[in-house]
Amino acid sequence: MRNFSKVYCCLFFLCSFISAYAKAQEQLFHAETSAQEIWDSNFSRTPAADAEKITVTSAGVSFDERFGRQRLVAIWHVSNYQHDELSDFDATLHEGQVRWNGQFGSDFNTEIEGLRNAHLADQWEFFEKDIVSRDDLKAKVGFGNDNRLTFHLGGRQTRQIHSNSLLEELNFDEKETYFDAGYQTANNSTLVLRIRSGNRFYVETPLDIFDFDFQQLELESTWKVSPKTSITATFAHVERKGVINDGSGELATINMQWDVSPKLRLGSGYSLSQPAVGETVDTPSKVQTYFISAHWQFTDKVNISSSVNYVKRYYEPIAELNRIETLTVLAPFVITYEPNKSLNIILNTGWRDNQSPDISREYTSLQATLGIVLRY
Repeated sequence: MRNFSKVYCCLFFLCSFISAYAKAQEQLFHAETSAQEIWDSNFSRTPAADAEKITVTSAGVSFDERFGRQRLVAIWHVSNYQHDELSDFDATLHEGQVRWNGQFGSDFNTEIEGLRNAHLADQWEFFEKDIVSRDDLKAKVGFGNDNRLTFHLGGRQTRQIHSNSLLEELNFDEKETYFDAGYQTANNSTLVLRIRSGNRFYVETPLDIFDFDFQQLELESTWKVSPKTSITATFAHVERKGVINDGSGELATINMQWDVSPKLRLGSGYSLSQPAVGETVDTPSKVQTYFISAHWQFTDKVNISSSVNYVKRYYEPIAELNRIETLTVLAPFVITYEPNKSLNIILNTGWRDNQSPDISREYTSLQATLGIVLRY
């Protein structure tokens, strides 16, 4: 707790400076700082549990301004992870976004966006420290503003990098172009048909064995069942052509949201994916995920949420071992106390259980997080 107190003191002085700067700039910029104390009963994700405490401090600044019919959004966020026992896993992550939206005339619109995402690999996936960073550059032009019929032509360029040299063969560059046509009904339900085409190149992999070209046909829909209920779904068929990544597969997501009352929201969903070999360190051939969630506004200042995720992963047989693993992630309650718009206090609890025919991959873990968020 002594380290946590120091963090709070640092945040106080940092926020005071940011607040003064934001006011001087007439609120063109908005800032946020936070500190979290995370306790994990099984950081190593092994049958022999290895507890660890992690302190996460972060700061960010955002800019969101309109210039006539144009809009510019810029966000930068940095997070620092300090481990109590395993200092080799200490890390600093940088994330950000820059997006420009423009409208021209009554029918044409454009969007250009740059994204940087980063995360620390979980010990269950890789036993050493690894920072996975992903940079995306996207651009699209559309026809149809607030019309029932819309069209978009766009492209994306992606680079994913692993910081650990043992995983450099999984670094890849990906490019794609797409075209879609959409229709919106009077009650804001939508239906979009999209065609994607692109390729992925693994920069450090010899003989290009992971590289592939791909084509994807997808149907995306949002159905407003009632003013309180909506269903979103995406179904896709993908064709990959390469040495190892060769064949066809399906992707799907289904999410339902029901506003039971002004203070209670329920959700549920399902997803199916068939990742390419090399996309993740773990490399399952198929992943199915089921989830349910509930969000309750207990009072004007207190929110309570709960969720359950059940993940089933299928792997290609090795030495006649047909491996199917299941991961259950339970968040029995996440309590957020917001006394005002500038302060959030969060208490988060979690339980994870992974079952596998390979006993070395079985583990159970408990997590608890106490955090504070300050906004200016």
